Amino acid sequence: MTSFFSNTPDAVKGANNELSLYLHPDYGYEKPNWDMIRDIMQGERRIKELGRLYLPGLEVESGTSYEDYKSRATFVNMTGRTVSGLVGTVFRRPVKVDGTDRENLKDVTADGLDFNLFCKKAAIEVIAVGRIGVLVDMPAEGERPYLCEYIAENILSWRTKMVNGRRVPVYVLLREIRDETPMLTDKGGASPDNYSMKLQAQYRSLYLDEAGIYRQTIYKEEQVRDQYGNNINVLTQFGDTMTPTKGGVPFKFIPMVCIGPSQPTFDVQKSPVLDIAFLNIAHYRSSAQLEHGRYFTALPVYFVPVSGQNDKNSYEIGPSVVWEVPEGTKPGILEYFGTGLKNLADSLMEKEEHIAQLGGRIMGIHPAAATESETIWKMKQANELAVLLNITESMSAAMTQVLKWMLDWQRIDNTDLDVRFNQDFNALQIQARELRAIAVMYQAGILPIGEVFRVLQDSGFIDDSLTISEFEAQLNNLKNFPNQPDVEAMHEGYPDAQARTQDQKSRRQEAMTEREAEMAREHQKLIDKRKADQQSDLQEEAFDQGLTTIQWQAEQDAKLAKQQAAHDAKAAKEQAKHDIKVGKATKPAVAPRPKPAAAKPAAGKVSKVKTK
Repeated sequence: MTSFFSNTPDAVKGANNELSLYLHPDYGYEKPNWDMIRDIMQGERRIKELGRLYLPGLEVESGTSYEDYKSRATFVNMTGRTVSGLVGTVFRRPVKVDGTDRENLKDVTADGLDFNLFCKKAAIEVIAVGRIGVLVDMPAEGERPYLCEYIAENILSWRTKMVNGRRVPVYVLLREIRDETPMLTDKGGASPDNYSMKLQAQYRSLYLDEAGIYRQTIYKEEQVRDQYGNNINVLTQFGDTMTPTKGGVPFKFIPMVCIGPSQPTFDVQKSPVLDIAFLNIAHYRSSAQLEHGRYFTALPVYFVPVSGQNDKNSYEIGPSVVWEVPEGTKPGILEYFGTGLKNLADSLMEKEEHIAQLGGRIMGIHPAAATESETIWKMKQANELAVLLNITESMSAAMTQVLKWMLDWQRIDNTDLDVRFNQDFNALQIQARELRAIAVMYQAGILPIGEVFRVLQDSGFIDDSLTISEFEAQLNNLKNFPNQPDVEAMHEGYPDAQARTQDQKSRRQEAMTEREAEMAREHQKLIDKRKADQQSDLQEEAFDQGLTTIQWQAEQDAKLAKQQAAHDAKAAKEQAKHDIKVGKATKPAVAPRPKPAAAKPAAGKVSKVKTK
């Protein structure tokens, strides 16, 4: 199922007359516009080769030939430069693909292009003519599918239908141009009959049959003789009808999308640069008229008087001739004066201004002589950038779909696959204030890490080749942030290092307070235990002596009173000695304490003390 293409100007001119019955009506209507854009993008040589198609001759071509008139004209390829500028704006950064490995994007076409270059080729077609088709196909003997592009001129017809609530293609007719230029090899060249057969077309029909199964049929042109002996071209089926399958199961849909500048659909959409192309041709014609007038008027003509009869009725114009005028005339030089050529020059400038408004502003060019305010200019630029924004969104949706089909055909997971084209032309410049705001919103939980990554990457702070998973892995690796205590603190759940220090200090204080309280509790327990043990020992002693509780308590009080009396007597004696020594009276300094009253027995039965 391999497709062949030739994108030369002659090859893309369209299908032959035998296919006119099968062409879609929109194809025939838009085809002249596509041809004009193709010719303009080829440049001045192509435009002048087509002669009067783009540059009609003057009504009165006196004094010059059409070829001279055409050769003096200047063609400025503003359409091609606009397309190149728009493509360069989109692909200033490579296409971003999330949800699959990079290895799956290195070889996506039959000729080995990677996915980014394939998207660039498709973008050129979408911006130039406003249409390209992408088919997911696989050779009958192949091991992996690939992406195959079809330019607008090779998508001859199509039909869509509502299937399960969605409008999908059920029939597409494609043209494939094969280069069959004869080759001179050591086995001999081509036969004379094939010398003129350099580009051969075949037609691939994609359709869903009555059972909804996706099938392909190829047709070729063949020369046959009619009943009158004339050679005619007819279309005949080439080979058997093919049924692409995935793991032996046929497809229930046609794996092809058609991409336009506004949305991926099979409906024909207007080229984004069509208006610029028309102005480009008008500019070329005005240039031819201006240069024609300059040729005859800008150079001076000399005249001198001569004697004798002068019967000349016509004169040649140019600096290399001298006019002979009647005798008595003063010699001089003829020069052109007037505003006729100025009007032609002004007409060129007007067309250039119009082209700048249509194409220049899209590329971000601010006219130097603009008198409008900055705010109004930004509003106009936003409206014009919407064209490029629509193109990138349309291509993102389409390329996501075809890449999913290709990976699914290889049984590669594509659940989270997402293709995004560069849109930094639509983004504001990120300054320090905006970066701080983004960081605050992330810390406040308003922005997820994925959005932060997207903003930083679109703003150029992060390499385009970096994925979100690699970005998160680098953030989580503290080796990438040496001597950054704030980063270490954030990995531990703190906003910064100061907050971590304060929290650790508070935790230490709490731990110390808790430890001191625990030690106090343990100390009190120890004191209580000692008192309890001492009390228990005393009670044991009383029990061994056979005393009652009251008796034991009275004995303890008597002992205490005796100890206190001895202490008081000793203190009084020492005070007396002190008073005698200093010459004072010998009155007792400390009055004896009264004896403690004996404990009264408790009411009821008196029992003995019993311990454990």
